[in-house]
Amino acid sequence: MLEQRPVWIQGSFTMSADANEICNPAQALRDFACQHPNKVAITTPSRTLTYGQFEEQTDTYAYTMQRAGISQGHKVVLMIKPSADLYTMALALLKIGAIPVVVDPGMGIARMLKSYHSVSPEAFVGITPAHIVRMFARKSFETIKSKIWVKDGSISFAGDKGPVHAPGTAFPIAPTKRHDLGIINFTTGSTGPAKAVEATYGMVMATVDLVRKDFHQTPDDVDMVTVPFFGIISLILGSSVVIPPMNPAKPAEVDPQKIIDTIHNYKVTCMLASPALLNRVGAYAKENNIKLLSLKFVNSGGASIDTHNLETFMSLLAPHAAMNSSWGATEGLPLATLPGKDLLGRYQPTIREGKGSPLGAILPNIDMRIITIDPNPIPNWSESLTAPTGSIGEIVVHGANVSRSYHKNAVANAAHKILETNEHETRIWHRTGDLAWQDARGVLHFTGRMAHSFRNTQGQLMHSVAAEGVTNSHPKVRRSALVGVSTRPIMCIELKEGVPASEQEPIRSELLALMKKSPATESVETVLFHRRFPVDLRHNAKIERPKLSIWAAHELLPKSKAAIFTKLVPIWGWLYLALGLIIDLPSGFWTVIWWIDLFLSVVVHIAQIPEGIRVGAFHGYTARESAVRTFVFGATWWKPLRPKV
Repeated sequence: MLEQRPVWIQGSFTMSADANEICNPAQALRDFACQHPNKVAITTPSRTLTYGQFEEQTDTYAYTMQRAGISQGHKVVLMIKPSADLYTMALALLKIGAIPVVVDPGMGIARMLKSYHSVSPEAFVGITPAHIVRMFARKSFETIKSKIWVKDGSISFAGDKGPVHAPGTAFPIAPTKRHDLGIINFTTGSTGPAKAVEATYGMVMATVDLVRKDFHQTPDDVDMVTVPFFGIISLILGSSVVIPPMNPAKPAEVDPQKIIDTIHNYKVTCMLASPALLNRVGAYAKENNIKLLSLKFVNSGGASIDTHNLETFMSLLAPHAAMNSSWGATEGLPLATLPGKDLLGRYQPTIREGKGSPLGAILPNIDMRIITIDPNPIPNWSESLTAPTGSIGEIVVHGANVSRSYHKNAVANAAHKILETNEHETRIWHRTGDLAWQDARGVLHFTGRMAHSFRNTQGQLMHSVAAEGVTNSHPKVRRSALVGVSTRPIMCIELKEGVPASEQEPIRSELLALMKKSPATESVETVLFHRRFPVDLRHNAKIERPKLSIWAAHELLPKSKAAIFTKLVPIWGWLYLALGLIIDLPSGFWTVIWWIDLFLSVVVHIAQIPEGIRVGAFHGYTARESAVRTFVFGATWWKPLRPKV
């Protein structure tokens, strides 16, 4: 059989299902660039590249990295901020057949370094600050042999003697196969250790096909990329990519005016964004009476979007525009989608009754099953695993855009993969860890993560998201989180901004009465109010329920009144320092005490700020709030708040 590659034909890709088929996304992008060299490929606040320029630069980068010793199959750490360089480097690596290794920097430096070390990479490509990290964390990068520096549209490595190819020579794209490993992308590890997800070349191209067919994205679109991976998808599709001025690791902290200006200036037509970003931009635009009329399709992803957020953002769009809520995972993007108008309309009663949050219908060409809840590994498929129709179970998926394996992680593969073999084929089902039930229309209703479920004192399995739909219906509640302290169900509440603390007791009574009306929440007898929920690092939208569970357990402990009086010690210390600045203290003992006080109140308190920030985060304090309180009160502020873990 003659091997083929994916080919761009009249706005679509034709792909064989043959595992031995030659498949490389870089070839699809080259095909498009040859046909449309002058079309804008990527725009950043500082640079614009046409597809012709993009193709030429990826060739140059590929040749340079090849000279540096990077070859097909090498795993390459890619530490570059979202920019034109990030995408040119990623596509250059795909041309070589090397494997970009991508870790979300928002997960924290220690977990990031552990993740890189776990895959044993052969090469390192990064900006100068990234190389400084590499030099200080040598053990994490002990397998690195090739090191390349990236800066402002150029790359270099030590000892480079320059190109040996003729100028303008196209780089020979590696003849990779559909099931060959193409990219390693890590999960954030919000419900366990971060895992290295293997994305094959065929998986990337299948994602491209889904976005084109089911989200109707075309080369005519201008896509504002807030989730870096989807920039690669849009470029392969032939869309123009716009990178906004934002930190993708902190979507909840974007400057809304800058995002709005980007949409207006570049006439952005589509975007995928976290609910946290949509909430910040939507609230600002509504308050300032700004419309976003160029947008024709908006996709919310990464976490469930609340109805107020959805309704606000939809009000900014033109009448013909569409907005969806989509569901997926690092192991498979996207998997299901639901029109926003359905979420605001027909599904509101089921949410408020505690029946779960609708994810939408599974996308075409993705197989889905719901299996009975079992936290233990399931090595092989059997029909007995299937949950009864309409009952809650774990979602498992299989499809061309779903990862088949975690890299070098047998434990994770055993926990999250199920092998199904029959006379016709072999399938690997991915266990999502998400619990749901499916209605008569085929729509999945998400009831919570399996890791966040627990049994109450009566033995009833409690489902977090389903229960939270009941209390989220209260007009003064921003969001809720059901957690378990042993077998005791606790409903944690974050009130809307502006609701005074004096209203907490009446609201508590109203919530308890509301929960008694639903089977999903009738056993909940404790409501705790939290200042600001901890959220995930990638999307700033998923509630970190394990942290809230630790906080709730601490809050339920008897409070010592002595903690209040201990704060008087640093106050007296500050007063004594002030006294020493106003009057001349007697020399000798009192002056020595003043200098000791200065050291304790300033130097020691500053040294305690990192721990104060960590502890304060459990209780919803911002880093700045925790730092100020620690500087003033020292450990007397954060020690009584520190959970016993």
